[in-house]
Amino acid sequence: MKRKRNRLRTAAVLLAAAVLAGTVNVSGDAAIYPYPEEEVEAYYVVEATDGTDYLYLRDGPSMDYSIICNIYNGTVLYIGFKTKDPGGGFYWGRTSYDGRYGWVSMKHVKEYDASSGGESGPAGGTAVSHDVVVQATDGTDYLYLRSGPSMNNRIICNIYNGTQLHITEEVTDAGGGFVWGKTEYNGETGYVSLKHVVSLATWQAAHPTPTATPVPTQQTPTPTPAGYGTPTPTPAAATQTPTPTPSVVTQEPTQAPAPAATQAPSGEREQTGNPIRNFVNSNLLIIIAVAVAVVIALVAVILIVVRNRNR
Repeated sequence: MKRKRNRLRTAAVLLAAAVLAGTVNVSGDAAIYPYPEEEVEAYYVVEATDGTDYLYLRDGPSMDYSIICNIYNGTVLYIGFKTKDPGGGFYWGRTSYDGRYGWVSMKHVKEYDASSGGESGPAGGTAVSHDVVVQATDGTDYLYLRSGPSMNNRIICNIYNGTQLHITEEVTDAGGGFVWGKTEYNGETGYVSLKHVVSLATWQAAHPTPTATPVPTQQTPTPTPAGYGTPTPTPAAATQTPTPTPSVVTQEPTQAPAPAATQAPSGEREQTGNPIRNFVNSNLLIIIAVAVAVVIALVAVILIVVRNRNR
């Protein structure tokens, strides 16, 4: 009996776990959707077909998520992504409305036609041409460059405070109600929220460029080279006529030059002296070599004699 009861308890626990695993009833950003998100990035107009004139904006892509608010027929929404419903098989689109973000059933929307108008659809874009500077006011030092004029669009990159941008088009957000500006940054074209930019003139007024104080230049006088300029006149000395003095020529006696001593040539000087000493000095290396050879020969003879005796 105990074994049977344990088996029944185990089966009940497994059944309860399976039921809980198959139930989708989570909300908020922590939800994990069973199907991947697909990029849409297009405008849609609300057109409820279930007997009502509105649809629900929900926390997540399922009927089990809580309702945020109603969105009435004719309202234009920008849908950035869509994902498949885990139970019903239709798609849900991620969008924003009145500053709030959520999901709407795409069964009750259709693609927006700009010629048909809409309650709060995009203005279609207004061509402009002015410069702005990024000045984020939400506690960060940057804003996002997005692929479209909505918070639901894909983020391309960050643009930091102080960056100058040229705006070529302005579009009103269908969900948030604020204006987006079309611009180009680092070769990428996208949209930035104009809530976080200021005009270039406003930025320059708040951040004036400091004016450099000119430093006085001290000129060094150039010395005048010698020989240039106005010469100082020298007063002429009085000219005095010299009195001629008779010169007496004294002639010294001419002395005969002493005869120069005759020096014998170097070769003759070397030949004088002891001839044996001269021979030894001139052939010293040869004599040494011969003596060394004689010594070696004597040593060799002695060794031969010693070997013969030992035999």
